[in-house]
Amino acid sequence: MTHACGGWACVQMKITVRGSEMVYPAAETPRRRLWNSGPDLVVPRFHTPSVYFFRRRDAEGNDLAAADGSFFDGARMRRALAEALVPFYPMAGRLGRDEDGRVEIDCNAGGVLFQEADAPDATVDDFGDFAPTMELKRLIPTVEYTDDISAFPLLVLQDCRLGRALVAAVRCGGACAGSAGAELPVMTHGRAPTLIRARGDVARTLLCLDMAAVSAVTVLPVVLPIPVGTPEDDERHLREVTHFKCGGVAIGVGMQHHVADGFSGLHFINSWADLCRGVPIAVMPYIDRSLLRARDPPTPAYPHVEYQPAPAMLSEPPQAPLTAKPATPPTAVAIFRLSRAELGRLRSQVPPREGAPRFSTYAVLAAHVWRCASLARGLPADQPTKLYCATDGRQRLQPPLPDGYFGNVIFTATPLADAGTVTAGVAEGAAVIQAALDRMDDGYCRSALDYLELQPDLSALVRGAHTFRCPNLGLTSWVRLPIHDADFGWGRPVFMGPGGIAYEGLAFVLPSANRDGSLSVAISLQAEHMEKFRKLIYDL
Repeated sequence: MTHACGGWACVQMKITVRGSEMVYPAAETPRRRLWNSGPDLVVPRFHTPSVYFFRRRDAEGNDLAAADGSFFDGARMRRALAEALVPFYPMAGRLGRDEDGRVEIDCNAGGVLFQEADAPDATVDDFGDFAPTMELKRLIPTVEYTDDISAFPLLVLQDCRLGRALVAAVRCGGACAGSAGAELPVMTHGRAPTLIRARGDVARTLLCLDMAAVSAVTVLPVVLPIPVGTPEDDERHLREVTHFKCGGVAIGVGMQHHVADGFSGLHFINSWADLCRGVPIAVMPYIDRSLLRARDPPTPAYPHVEYQPAPAMLSEPPQAPLTAKPATPPTAVAIFRLSRAELGRLRSQVPPREGAPRFSTYAVLAAHVWRCASLARGLPADQPTKLYCATDGRQRLQPPLPDGYFGNVIFTATPLADAGTVTAGVAEGAAVIQAALDRMDDGYCRSALDYLELQPDLSALVRGAHTFRCPNLGLTSWVRLPIHDADFGWGRPVFMGPGGIAYEGLAFVLPSANRDGSLSVAISLQAEHMEKFRKLIYDL
């Protein structure tokens, strides 16, 4: 997939890795094989990337350019991480398969790799609006997927200091046993350079954003002193600390999706942050996924269109000769902020429903995004289009799942309509979306569990690039997730969001860190469609 670079310039930024260390649970943990439910197995097979940014400020709120060793202290964070891995012990495990080939989690206390590094010439501001481009994803260690699903870690943490302050980046992945070093990429805004493999010195060069002028992209060697080759050295978690000149910190997080959804993943990160500042874990994780087993016998009551193939374009463009490799349209990633006032104007386009509750803010915003994407893509009026809306089943199931349930509880509402309905207006799209959301009750979710139990091959239902591409769309809301609560003892993040968007047609709704009522939409579209979308999104 090719990504557009946009109008930013690319400036060389050097990151030097100062050290790396494996972190294991601080106490003995259960050695067991953890069964995965249907929702655990139909999520995309990748490490979900997210990135936190922290600024170092004085008592008056002014940014500080230098930091002493106590700011995002690595030893303190490692101790807290080891403590967190005890109750959240599946995070330190590996993927495996049972005798029937079903993916499960081998809770074997594999450990986490913690790295510290410096980026003395970079600032938080260099990352602009924090659009989840491939450049931003470079703050997260890369996981090389192979046929051996037990060969890679489930969680990788990367701590990166901007200037002289610690920048933490948490990410899923790392070097596999048997390799002589880790492969870490160069950062470029909107570009995806090749990974770097090198030995010897512990320096790597990254490319960062700058608005001054466009520079040539240079890929320089990088090496990490990661001990690998033995079972106890197999990285499950990787962290790297890099320092930037503004005194800020970036934390990149990558978490294997079979292990946790957004709610559970944030439960772990925020609990780790609490321990780091001396606060006990508020809610212990509930490590038993059998509550999401299907009924016996399974009795699905709905057709579950969410698991049916996504609609294809009615008229595909002319095909190239069979000997030619199909061209992949370049994609672009951008983030758009809608203020409280703009959201109010958007809601005013939806009249009240007599005798019915108002549409949710999500339904209204999702209808607007769906409409803008359909118009930007030039979909004909009779083109079917499906919107994938991830919903949390924790409170929809009856009785509700226990507090702290650790795993995936994502059920998908999938409004389906012709593009003519979607583009007619926000009210029309919102009605279709709200109806799909209102169906997501206990009966529907239990039916979904039964439906999945009857499928001969759950891997065939895993969503990917084929799911969200034109004419379809996926829109996941993080608005109700505690994404800004990770205070490690040095303040809350100034930004937290996706560290990359894997597929064209996938989007996220993010709340504001300063709680001003604004919402941001991060989205990936074909580059030519993005140019039209960026004009339509603010046409309120």
